[in-house]
Amino acid sequence: MSVKVVRKAYDVTRELEGIPANIEPNSFAITLYLVRMGVLIGQLMDRIARRFDISGADSRLMSAISASRSASSLRPSELGVRLGLSRATITYRMDRLITKGLAERSTDESDGRALHIHLTSRGQEVIDAIMTEINLICIERLGSIDHLPGGREAMKEFLDTLVDVWEEAEWRP
Repeated sequence: MSVKVVRKAYDVTRELEGIPANIEPNSFAITLYLVRMGVLIGQLMDRIARRFDISGADSRLMSAISASRSASSLRPSELGVRLGLSRATITYRMDRLITKGLAERSTDESDGRALHIHLTSRGQEVIDAIMTEINLICIERLGSIDHLPGGREAMKEFLDTLVDVWEEAEWRP
């Protein structure tokens, strides 16, 4: 067993030692692992984004804008809902991206009060490069689960289900 695996198991075990008896330890451990993965992936995104003179938060915003390019337009308010960000945060981040020439705002032709946002061609090049680099790293690192039953496909299905259940529960009145 590697030192990293022992350290990881020790860290999670240590966190589980202090939990109340009414908390189911496996569910709690899964939650800790998912949170840790979010932190690690966020750090990776931050590190890669900095090479393009933007923050990880900027790259996540750009990724969300890019993913919606099949739609005719995207309003800042829709983006805020998708990312769980306030209107002020979206405005601040958008202003940064516009200043850097990575995004543009346009006025809705049918409603002059409404704004739409999209990436510039340079912005699309930057986010494509960031996402390509992240994907290459993920391909390499996810190779470590290929020996498990179902490998990456089983993990993807598991995570799809988990996200669906959590999103459905969050949107329930």
